[in-house]
Amino acid sequence: MNMAVISLIVLAVVVAIGFIKKINIGFAAVGAAYVLGTTGGMSSKEVIAGFNSSLFVTMVGVTFLFGVASVNGTLDLFSKKVVALVGKRTYMIPVLMFFLSAFISAIGPGHIATGILMTTFAMYLAFEMDINPFATALYAKLGANAGCASPLAITGVLAKNLSEPLGYGGPDSFSKNRLRRRKGSAILQKAL
Repeated sequence: MNMAVISLIVLAVVVAIGFIKKINIGFAAVGAAYVLGTTGGMSSKEVIAGFNSSLFVTMVGVTFLFGVASVNGTLDLFSKKVVALVGKRTYMIPVLMFFLSAFISAIGPGHIATGILMTTFAMYLAFEMDINPFATALYAKLGANAGCASPLAITGVLAKNLSEPLGYGGPDSFSKNRLRRRKGSAILQKAL
């Protein structure tokens, strides 16, 4: 049997065991990937090189943060404040999640950490308020992606640094490019 098919079967089994036994699917999948990789002929170094350590640390950190926030009551308090803010207008919850995620993402942590953090909170809040959790989480993730274009966020700084040499550096560069196009079209009209 092909290793790709075997790995998909192992992944399905790990997800099923995680749901049935209520264990962390991510940790079980990492262990299964290691066992599958080493039995498939890869060395331990090759298997470990396939893991993205920075994403792993981000996800573990956010999971730990939410665990602490859930245990000490911060999550409950924050969700009660959000419910009090919107009142009976529950249709505003996804919109509020969008703007809150965009704000948090824009002030610096970026869209990956904010997306993980806010989609988890949005799902928690949606289940508590008995509204659509998928839409609420989607709006939270979209807000995190929208906020990452801020000049304070990592991705915004990267986009700015990559686009400035190409002449796309901000509002004033737009007017400079428009002026260049006008000069270019005037020169072209004179030539014709």
